[in-house]
Amino acid sequence: MGMQKHVFLGLHEESLEGFRVNYYPPCNTPEQVLGLSPHSDTSTIALLMQDDDINGLEIRHQQGWVPVTPISNALVVNVGDVIQVLNDLFMSSQKILTNGKYKSV
Repeated sequence: MGMQKHVFLGLHEESLEGFRVNYYPPCNTPEQVLGLSPHSDTSTIALLMQDDDINGLEIRHQQGWVPVTPISNALVVNVGDVIQVLNDLFMSSQKILTNGKYKSV
């Protein structure tokens, strides 16, 4: 990925969060759920366990959103915005230039 060998060691020294687990149980009224707006993951790496009954995960590819077909019990590895900031190869869903030199994340 074009990064130095130990680049992650100093990234989260002052972070209060090292590992987070979210669980979203089945909803009795899915027609009333709004879901999430387009966003990018502000983490370094996110692991998602897929359920073959649930659609909705999309990835940004070539200026468009592409649905990800779920595979039962598969782990999806999402590379977060921290990686994009480090090597400028992985772009977030929105890019804002603050002064023409630094990107806002």
